[in-house]
Amino acid sequence: MFHYTAGHGRVIDSTLFAGTCWLLWKNRNNFCFQGELQSFAQIQAKSVQLKQQIIQASEKESTIIGAGGLRTPRDIKWQPPQHEWVCLNTDGSVTNSPLSSAAGGVVQGDDGRFITAFTMNLGGGSVTSAELAGIVQGLKLTWEAGVRKVILQTDSTTAKHLIEVATPHHRHYTSVAEIRRWLARDWQVHIVHVYREANVVADYLANLGHLCSVGSHVIAAPDAALSYWLYHDIIGVGTTRFIIE
Repeated sequence: MFHYTAGHGRVIDSTLFAGTCWLLWKNRNNFCFQGELQSFAQIQAKSVQLKQQIIQASEKESTIIGAGGLRTPRDIKWQPPQHEWVCLNTDGSVTNSPLSSAAGGVVQGDDGRFITAFTMNLGGGSVTSAELAGIVQGLKLTWEAGVRKVILQTDSTTAKHLIEVATPHHRHYTSVAEIRRWLARDWQVHIVHVYREANVVADYLANLGHLCSVGSHVIAAPDAALSYWLYHDIIGVGTTRFIIE
């Protein structure tokens, strides 16, 4: 959560207004001169990202040195895997009103090309159970896609830790054991933690799950909304984050 004074907030709001006007003006020029027109949802998404960047910049003095020591700005974005590998990104999501849990994931090639994706409504449960369910489904789809060199990216340090150390007495062990069975198959899977800013496609798909019927839904071809976020990864759109070195 961000905290800033009322006066500071007015500066952020005025800067955001100017930035949004610029996005609209740019969209108009692209339509006039190149025949390209972005949807309102795309402009809105960019405005939200712009606001986050403005707030981060405005908080720079108070966040450069914080708990844990010196923080260094880093451009966080999706990183494609090395040649002949694929990247599986998964995410979980929970809403409180109404109570709902969901997960989503996407498999992309080393050039960012779409291979397969899924979104799933889990009904209820915790964030951790949603994260683990997403990893199970993601591994299943990736295996069925026939690829055998996989970088699994998750923004959940808890899920990654449980996969590594959970014992049979842990309440999430059933999901962890299923993940371990998938990992034990004849393929190479490396699990890495990424920041959520590098996991935007999976985040979108996880949130989409809340709107779907209970169960898993495989996406064979991306629609316009999903294509927008995939393009976001391919062109390397990043978000500045202050990282403790």
